[in-house]
Amino acid sequence: MRMILISFFLPLLFLSCSREKQVDFRIYDLDIYSIPIDEESTQQEVYASAKVEGFKTISENGNYKFHILLEADLITPDNKVVQSIARLDTTGVQSEKFGKYLNLEVSFILDEKYPLGKYQILLRGKDLMNNKVSEKRQEFTLD
Repeated sequence: MRMILISFFLPLLFLSCSREKQVDFRIYDLDIYSIPIDEESTQQEVYASAKVEGFKTISENGNYKFHILLEADLITPDNKVVQSIARLDTTGVQSEKFGKYLNLEVSFILDEKYPLGKYQILLRGKDLMNNKVSEKRQEFTLD
């Protein structure tokens, strides 16, 4: 009787281990840096790159497709919020399944009216295929 029970539960164990775990939509590994874009350093371009995972893909006509919207708010050193300073509305279509995550980036230019100091970026992401949202906030220094 024990042999029958063991052989019955063993295939169930392998089936449950082989399924991919569903990951919630999230933004992570946010990296922010800026570079001067003119000789006088009166303007700097700020880049915010992040990984996004847990997004939904749909399969149609043998291709896989996603649709993600990223928006960045800038919080200045005096806590003023510049809403939607950068935006990326991106879709992807390819014949193979997408990997676990995507690398996405937004950028914007700050001129001399933005003083040097500590800023924050609030990066909001929305998976438009299944209406899931995520956000990540991170500080950076403009110098």
